Amino acid sequence: MPGLFGIIDLDKKPEAELFGNIASGITPFEYKYLNADNENCRMGFKSLGIVDPQGQPFHDEDNSLTLFFWGEIFERDTYSLQLPKSIFEIYMENRLEEISEINGFFSFALWDNSKKTLVLATDIHGIRPLYYHQGNDFLAFGPNPFALAKALNICSIDKDALLQFMAFGKIIEDHTWIDGIKKLRYGQILQFDQTGLNIKQYFKPQFRPVKMSIDDAAEGILKGLEKGITRMSEGKAALSLSGGGDSRLLAALLKKNKIMIPAFSFGGEKSDDMKIASEVCEHLEIPHHRLTISPDFLQHHLREAVYNTGGFVSALNYHGISTRERVREFGDICLSGLYGNNYLGYLSRFLYLLSRINPIHVKFEMLRKLLSEGQELDSLERLLNFTFDRDELEKVAYSLIEYYGHESPLDTWMMLDHFEINSQSSLAGFWLENDLLEFRTPYCDRDLLEFNFSIPVQYKVMMNLGRYIWNKYYPGLGRINHQRTGLPINASVRKLIVQKIATRILKKRRPAGIMEYSAVFEHEIKEWIHEFLLSDNSRISQYLNMDTAAIRIGAHTEFDTGNAAQIGLLLTFEQVLRILECD
Repeated sequence: MPGLFGIIDLDKKPEAELFGNIASGITPFEYKYLNADNENCRMGFKSLGIVDPQGQPFHDEDNSLTLFFWGEIFERDTYSLQLPKSIFEIYMENRLEEISEINGFFSFALWDNSKKTLVLATDIHGIRPLYYHQGNDFLAFGPNPFALAKALNICSIDKDALLQFMAFGKIIEDHTWIDGIKKLRYGQILQFDQTGLNIKQYFKPQFRPVKMSIDDAAEGILKGLEKGITRMSEGKAALSLSGGGDSRLLAALLKKNKIMIPAFSFGGEKSDDMKIASEVCEHLEIPHHRLTISPDFLQHHLREAVYNTGGFVSALNYHGISTRERVREFGDICLSGLYGNNYLGYLSRFLYLLSRINPIHVKFEMLRKLLSEGQELDSLERLLNFTFDRDELEKVAYSLIEYYGHESPLDTWMMLDHFEINSQSSLAGFWLENDLLEFRTPYCDRDLLEFNFSIPVQYKVMMNLGRYIWNKYYPGLGRINHQRTGLPINASVRKLIVQKIATRILKKRRPAGIMEYSAVFEHEIKEWIHEFLLSDNSRISQYLNMDTAAIRIGAHTEFDTGNAAQIGLLLTFEQVLRILECD
């Protein structure tokens, strides 16, 4: 993917060859990049050239400060022209935390040549990623951890990250797959100089619900979204439309504001998602492009999907990567409903009731929900061949809850969902950026985010607010079936493949829908899965109990689709190990 990259060496001028290796590894496309050289610093920027500020790198009047900015500002007309000057000013006055007021998706790299100081920063959502590796008086950074690993010849797996991934399907906190490469998380500022490395969390969400009616909540969401789509839909744009509620609400608001952009959906030709998305477009009378994916997409796109997203989620999340050439035919900006479930409602009744329990028992109850009653950890732990046992898995869960020391489990869940899980899932949008398409989600408008923190929790239970909005303001949309798989952008393996009603319960297969991916796994690429994961060339055998893995794979290909999520984890892990192989 495009983005910012560089090397700081406080002892000498950084090596030009190493800098070039990082640049070439960021994206397979041979686009030229901007660069700036100083005595102790080399920085660069591979840009899309669509909305990124022109004239980079920026310099102050004394040419002592150098700035690269990756991203976009939603109030471009009133702010973006003054952006470099503003960042230089707040840096010099030690007020960098004021970047929390910038409404947009961005990260930036600033080098102070007089003080030999590097500053890296991410936006409040963490959507524009930055990763870094620190050595003695040395720091390398870039938007892709695998590019850094390859250039620096780092090959070791971070075992804590692996345990997180196998247990939860995500790698969180500042971990990456790679031992020694860390992630700069949402709302953070990194400073590196002679005194060492310092990271400051300049933004923390404040969940402070206020008393309001559900009408107040609905009108606030609609007002914020309309403002967001107006800001973000300029140029030749298209809407990524699933059968879900988040993107269909965007479609309705685009139509209301006479922003006539086409919608596109991708998946199986006869999937439920395609059918529902078509019904939405027919009801709203907007153009709809159906992009069918090939059954063998996984064989062709597994590596690039894992490589370009840092390996945070299964490559199945990126099935749309095979349709990107067609997307370019009708859009250079992609709008998405990602994050919408945080606004329209995403809390389970379990979490809502849990919030009313005495806080002393909350952590125990959350762990019981995670680690018992047939949850996936019961089977996943059998795949691990480390010294980890059930106690170790519980420690992982405890550490997450301790890490997010919020007053209620609802706050904890919102933190994980919005600022950890979704910010990783949004990387799915960057498969578009590799082909010069820009990814935007109006639900990330800063004003709307702040309003969301004030909405009473009870409106978020079981999609109450979303259903209220559809039924009151867009009753036609409310009557169309609502799918829950989250296609296309933020689908997880669990949502994508695992059938809620297993064959062994109904004694028959579910009609073809989104779950036709199960059939793909079971039949079309059955031999490929066996060869990829169970052959003598398999790399995961040094980490996992392969007898158990073979049972899982074999059972899945015999119609036990409950194993599909675990197979997705194995496929991702195997591909990560292949990417990290050193020469």
